[in-house]
Amino acid sequence: MKLSSCDASGLSAYLDGELDAVAREQVEAHLAACPSCAAELASLRSVSSAVASYNFDDLRPEELARLHHAIDDSMIEDDPAIWRLGGTLGLIAASILVVAGTWLAVLPASRPGQPTQQTTLATADVPAWERTAMTLNVEHVRQADDPIYLADAQLDDWMLSALKRGPQQ
Repeated sequence: MKLSSCDASGLSAYLDGELDAVAREQVEAHLAACPSCAAELASLRSVSSAVASYNFDDLRPEELARLHHAIDDSMIEDDPAIWRLGGTLGLIAASILVVAGTWLAVLPASRPGQPTQQTTLATADVPAWERTAMTLNVEHVRQADDPIYLADAQLDDWMLSALKRGPQQ
């Protein structure tokens, strides 16, 4: 930043520490040669310290209420451009959902003339409890000599049939 003429925005950037080392040195050299800019920088520093040291009070309840009413009033005014933009974006989002849903529904279908190929993603031994939880079907290995096991199996069947039926009304 070359400060060839007096530049208040350059002084503000200098005061705020926003300049890199080279620009900072250029401003310092200019300040040494320009008493007007040095006085302006001193004025900016005094204003900055006065604002920083000022004790701002919290908003009183009536001021806060007035602020809320002003915000609410500005929100009530219908801005047709915003509603039009919102409607357009909603239609675009709905269109994307319809297209993506249709694509996902058609994706596994094969093309005419090509054989259907199924791909196995993963194979693993699934524990019986997990198979039951996913399908709501119990695969009992009936043991005629164990009455407790049979009672548990009947209870399992009863509970799963109630779950399949859903809530009674």
